[in-house]
Amino acid sequence: MERSQSQTPHHQSDCRRAAHSAAQRRNHRALRVGHSLGGLDARMFASQYPSEVVGMALVDSSHPDQDDRFPPEAKKLAAATTYVIRAMQITLPIGLPRLLASRSVPEEVRPEFCAVFCRPQFLAAVRAEAAAQAENSAQVRALGSLGNMPLVVLSHDPDKVHFPGNLTEPVNREWDKMQREQAQLSSNGSHWVVEGSGHDIQIDKPEAVVDAIRKVVSQAKGAEKPAGNASEAKSISTPERRNRTSPKHPAVADSQYQTCNCHSQNRWRTHNT
Repeated sequence: MERSQSQTPHHQSDCRRAAHSAAQRRNHRALRVGHSLGGLDARMFASQYPSEVVGMALVDSSHPDQDDRFPPEAKKLAAATTYVIRAMQITLPIGLPRLLASRSVPEEVRPEFCAVFCRPQFLAAVRAEAAAQAENSAQVRALGSLGNMPLVVLSHDPDKVHFPGNLTEPVNREWDKMQREQAQLSSNGSHWVVEGSGHDIQIDKPEAVVDAIRKVVSQAKGAEKPAGNASEAKSISTPERRNRTSPKHPAVADSQYQTCNCHSQNRWRTHNT
């Protein structure tokens, strides 16, 4: 894989430069949304171009220290992902990745997901991103806090993400700790656990990502005052929990969503951390 003189992977540095150029042309600040490893890139962009970032939403984002904090068996499992991606690249002409992808997402988003997932450029980018994870993590680890930037950190439901052997409980426990830590990067940060969602929250519960973006935009516009220095923890209630008495965040009204055929109403439970 080619590297620039700064040793940053081309596809990530190019993405940041392209976003920077777009912001300059439009002469406005933007909200950064990063999912999984994309969360590291969102944080790097905010560090490189702070005047262009109005707020941030991290969607089950990777943490720069996760490889060191997970059990050794989990690190070996993550390393095996590289071989899985390579196998998908090899079997792409016979349609195996498309078959697997079609079984992993809801029917309503299947065409769009497969169209992206089954592109050679996408698989190549995923492989390059995974190969550069250690280097990118080191760069993000050296960054400072986000100050009082509006920030929402979404994390998956630990009951929906499972790992082989005895890894599920320790990995999910440590993941939750790291998500809370990322919410504390800003004095204006919130942590929402999205019940019923796996790692791909934007697919499993897209309404949660929409509400997180609305929350950040609202804070950035000054419509909502910061909660203070302590980051705020939240959880999306599942239908069977809605009858329980719990406070609802004032910035989030019950609403209906028509994208991806999601029409359920959502309430937020809050508790102090």
